[in-house]
Amino acid sequence: GGLSLAIETLQLMIPGRDVDLTSVVLAVFGSALGAVVVVRSRRDDSRHLIGPAIAVWALAVILVLWNPPRFTWPTPPYMRLERFVPFWSYFFSRDLAALADVIGQALMFMPLGALLAARSWRQSFAGALIVGLTFGFVLEVGQAFLPDRFPDISDVVSAAAGTAMGLALWRWGEWTRTSSMGAIRYRVGSRR
Repeated sequence: GGLSLAIETLQLMIPGRDVDLTSVVLAVFGSALGAVVVVRSRRDDSRHLIGPAIAVWALAVILVLWNPPRFTWPTPPYMRLERFVPFWSYFFSRDLAALADVIGQALMFMPLGALLAARSWRQSFAGALIVGLTFGFVLEVGQAFLPDRFPDISDVVSAAAGTAMGLALWRWGEWTRTSSMGAIRYRVGSRR
């Protein structure tokens, strides 16, 4: 809730952006609901909640990227070069929105990488890249059938990169918690 409120407050400084407290209320509700589910879970190992968490994440991403869901057959021309060359459309754009789109797509897929890493310590970096690439590709193919959306291979690459970054950040967090070097570096309090 606090993070959502901070984001909405920062949007006051961006011209042309609308500020809406609905996202803050939904963030608080979603966080509370997630906390209740975890606390009421009777098992000691909370990894059984990762599958449903991935499903909720996927549903949220689909609702964001396929909105409004009015699927129709794509209009010609279907095959444009800029849709198949990564970051082609961003190369000719000099506005901040293009950079924000690439970063936003990567950030949207970071929770998937973290959830994959939390599910199994054997999750490979290449496997996370493939999962992110596949899910990003499916989303972009779906966007081809939405008249208000434009599919772009750059979003698929950003999705794969975001998934891999999420996995890497999870592993880094595990390393700092468990390794002796990380425990010494981040220990709070006085030494005895």
